[in-house]
Amino acid sequence: MRFQTLFLPMLGALSLSSTAIGEDLASRLAAWRQETGVQGAAVAIYDAGDTALAVSGDRSEGGAPLEPGDSFSIASVSKTFTAAAILALVADDRFELSTSAAALSGLDLPPSISVDALLHHASGLPEYMGGDLSFEVFLGEHAEGRESWSGDEIRNFAIASEPDAQPAFQYSNANYVVLGAIVERQTGLPLAEALETLVFQPEALTSARLIRTAQDDPDALGHSQALAGMLGSAQLDARLNRELATAGDAAGGIAINAADLAHWAHDYFGGEFVAGLDFEPPLGGQAFGLTSDRIAVGPGSYQASYGDQILRLHGGDGLGVTALAVYDPATGRAIAILVNDDTVHALGFGETGYLDALARELLSD
Repeated sequence: MRFQTLFLPMLGALSLSSTAIGEDLASRLAAWRQETGVQGAAVAIYDAGDTALAVSGDRSEGGAPLEPGDSFSIASVSKTFTAAAILALVADDRFELSTSAAALSGLDLPPSISVDALLHHASGLPEYMGGDLSFEVFLGEHAEGRESWSGDEIRNFAIASEPDAQPAFQYSNANYVVLGAIVERQTGLPLAEALETLVFQPEALTSARLIRTAQDDPDALGHSQALAGMLGSAQLDARLNRELATAGDAAGGIAINAADLAHWAHDYFGGEFVAGLDFEPPLGGQAFGLTSDRIAVGPGSYQASYGDQILRLHGGDGLGVTALAVYDPATGRAIAILVNDDTVHALGFGETGYLDALARELLSD
């Protein structure tokens, strides 16, 4: 069983350690990976300025073993960074949360849709992935040799369908694609550069980047059994991973390593990047099947009740990738779990077998 463990001082160089915390984390991750059968996984726990990190498994099927600094695609956990960029612009008085998204993005949207509605999935914009950008269209383009999708192409898909006339909470990648367009238009920078300037550099997240070209590809490539029957292999190659990431754009196109993501979970969910994240009851009273007494919706974040425990988090599920970032306000600890496989899922909200169950177990020690 391949695994490595590190203990990282927050501002120091990476150093091997035989601390009980690191050894225990590594052995538990290796056992969990054997139990679930996932291709590879990385876990980082941020606590009081230090980060314990473990990796287990391989970068790809038959590939090299995972290294501690390896980056993964993080699917919808990318939304935390897009939300943070928006909040940074609001804090800089570029616009207000109540401002019309149409005016800020230049996209053909109803003027009633505000920035705040997009952040809280309350705009009524329907999901475009599997909708206007169908899997058949995506696979057809892949077969023709497509390397990636442009931001403009994805924005056209995101706004192609009319929003619901009476919106309730509706998780939709379209909301964050539009927010990405706002970030780009209001900064005058390409989205990748804007995220670097507004979020990645200030937070010293050196592994984080928006996937646009081959040089942005993550180290770990996903495994998805669902693809085997369609493409003849369950292993994603770099081109397919790039197509998926760029199709997610600002809603799902970021790569980062586990240590940086755990640090980010602490700073963003903990209110250090922007003071006082605003969590609201989901519009319509429910989100992910949970009522408002169990979940509240924030910008690129959720505050969920697990019995007596309250956690702030965001998960990501995609082809060949599962990701989770969690912060415990009671202890100030944060955890990131990255998996280059879609055998498992991120959020079960109390059910066993999900990444949030593993996160709660590891955070409780």
